[in-house]
Amino acid sequence: MTIRVGINGLGRIGRSVLRAIFEVENYSEQIEVVAVNGSLSAEQHAHLIKYDSVHGKFNGDIDFNESENWLSINSRKFSLYRERSPENIPWNVDVVLECTGAFNKRAEAAKHNAERVIVSAPVSDADVTVVYGVNNDMLKKEHKVISAGSCTTNCLAPIVHILHSNLGIKSGFMTTIHAYTNDQNILDGNHRDLRRARACGLSMVPTTTGAAKTIGSVIPELKGKLDGTAIRVPVSNVSMVDFKFLADKRATTKEINEIFKNSANHVLSVCNEPLVSIDFVHNPYSAIVDLAGTYVTGEFYMPKYEELNETQQELYGKLQAAMEEHENIIDLLTGFSKEDLVKILTTVKCIELKDGEEHTLTPLAYAINLKNSLSSQRYITNILSVAKDKDILEKVLTTANIKIKLSNGQEYTLTPLVHAIILDKQRGIQAILNVAKRNSILEKVLTTANIKLRSSGNHEYTLTPLTYAINFTNQEASQKSIKAIIDVAQDNDMLKKVFASIKKDHLNKTKNILEILKNQEQDEEQKAKIDGWLKILAKSISSCESKDDPNKKMHDRVKEICEKQEQEDWKLTLERIVPNHKNKDIYYDVLKEILDSSSKDPQQIADRLTVLKKIISGCESQEQSLVDESSIPKTEGNITKDTVKTTNKPIIIGCVCGAIAALAVGLGLYFGAALPILTMIGIAMAAAVLTGLVAGDITYKMSKPSEDLNNVDLLSEQIYLSLGV
Repeated sequence: MTIRVGINGLGRIGRSVLRAIFEVENYSEQIEVVAVNGSLSAEQHAHLIKYDSVHGKFNGDIDFNESENWLSINSRKFSLYRERSPENIPWNVDVVLECTGAFNKRAEAAKHNAERVIVSAPVSDADVTVVYGVNNDMLKKEHKVISAGSCTTNCLAPIVHILHSNLGIKSGFMTTIHAYTNDQNILDGNHRDLRRARACGLSMVPTTTGAAKTIGSVIPELKGKLDGTAIRVPVSNVSMVDFKFLADKRATTKEINEIFKNSANHVLSVCNEPLVSIDFVHNPYSAIVDLAGTYVTGEFYMPKYEELNETQQELYGKLQAAMEEHENIIDLLTGFSKEDLVKILTTVKCIELKDGEEHTLTPLAYAINLKNSLSSQRYITNILSVAKDKDILEKVLTTANIKIKLSNGQEYTLTPLVHAIILDKQRGIQAILNVAKRNSILEKVLTTANIKLRSSGNHEYTLTPLTYAINFTNQEASQKSIKAIIDVAQDNDMLKKVFASIKKDHLNKTKNILEILKNQEQDEEQKAKIDGWLKILAKSISSCESKDDPNKKMHDRVKEICEKQEQEDWKLTLERIVPNHKNKDIYYDVLKEILDSSSKDPQQIADRLTVLKKIISGCESQEQSLVDESSIPKTEGNITKDTVKTTNKPIIIGCVCGAIAALAVGLGLYFGAALPILTMIGIAMAAAVLTGLVAGDITYKMSKPSEDLNNVDLLSEQIYLSLGV
């Protein structure tokens, strides 16, 4: 049975299809070309069919008639139309091959007057997308508009189909290095895609492709598991697909190549020769697998510190191996859940070095450690771009699980930023900080105190990035790191937050180091920048001193008491506290501030202030009385701690004298006959003891207040403690 066919569009694809029908054996016997629709004259179409700059000269006979509007190939004549609208073309055919690239929606393609329309491009709402050799068994009689997908889809689909059937594909990423097309410009010109607007023969042009996503329409179980990108390069024909995937089953390079060899057919072929792209021009296969380009990246391993599920183990292992083999790791990380990515990107692997050192690194830390700075930068950027979710980034950048154990017993537990700073990886530092800033997590990255330092003496310290840098024993490294951290804070508000996250003594150390840097700096612009940092730092130090001020603490405590207590309660509380504080006016100032800012009754405000004045006034008069009448002992009333200590001095003197007297009497009795003078001294000292004890007892009784002294001391201590002074 012969199929009657019409071809709409005689551009690159339309002409190639027409030539193939007459070049490939038996095609012309099964397919009858009834008509073609183009925009050029019959002569122009005939010439372009016969002479092709890429595929060479057509071997058949070509003829045409301009007045009668027909073309003929190998004596088989067919009509030539020049219609712009599909519905105006009098096809009278079974199948229309839609090759213009202009009618890529089902409704538009369906306007052709034919039983079926096959579109040579992706159609999102087509009845079915078919890649021959992969899913042509899906074709049904009721399908009218059929999409053949793109050229890249027809290359990728057979490869994916074979791999998925034999190994199972969990996810994959494709990069097509694609020949330029007539959609691009020879010289810079107009185009909706600004990259394709540039001269196609002078640059590699990154662009988009839907080929990988279309695979989901061809192989439904892979829907959403594949993605890809394209790079247009300055070659006229033959494109390449670089496909990376994560498999359900493990296989060696040799086993994968054997799978392709055994699956080769009229759609997919294999090549084991060292050929280049031009060698495949005019090749009839949809895909040719370069067996020399098959790679399996490394062995999988179980992380030392965390357990991963099977999927995570495989991906993490592949990720590590990819970095070791300098592969494009971003392909391996797409399409995985947030939970998987967090687990993978914060999981560590222990690497033992010489001299007993151990480095326990995350993938990001491993990338930072690479000696090749360009590879390091690429991997850092790729990892951070994959972890684009804010929650994932926050965990990746603030989790301190990078461990460095030195031979002397010291251990460091670091965040990625501090790790990059220590290694002086400026590109890594900037990449981390830029992505942190874009995702509004810079403050957490710079101020979170989760960096741990365990000294050889087993002392552990928990630090922020800045305090860690301050504690460097190497002064030059310390200066460089502090400058790097402060420099990336960038704006004044962020710098204030960074300074606010560390203690006063560390702020003073930072000040000293910045002053040294300022004096060493030759560049005036840099000097001015450091001077600006010092001004902000001075305010932070001043703020710390204000927080440490006892009067400030007292102020806050009094404010709390006055705000919470009712009138009688606060009056009683102040009567007990005020006498024991040296700066009593602070109570009046605080209470006035509180009452003035409140909406209480003005009379109540006045009453409270009056009460407080009386309390303060009473305390002052009592203090004055103690000063003026200090020579007159009192038997009752208020007494200060200093007064009590003074009146107890005779008792202390008496006790000391008693001890000396006892020693003298003992020696006198023992050596009485030989040393009579010691006996006399002993008797004299004994008399002094008795005098001291009596005098001390009298003074104590005269000075003792009416309430129990121990209770006064205890109450005072409790009040001082509760006020934080």
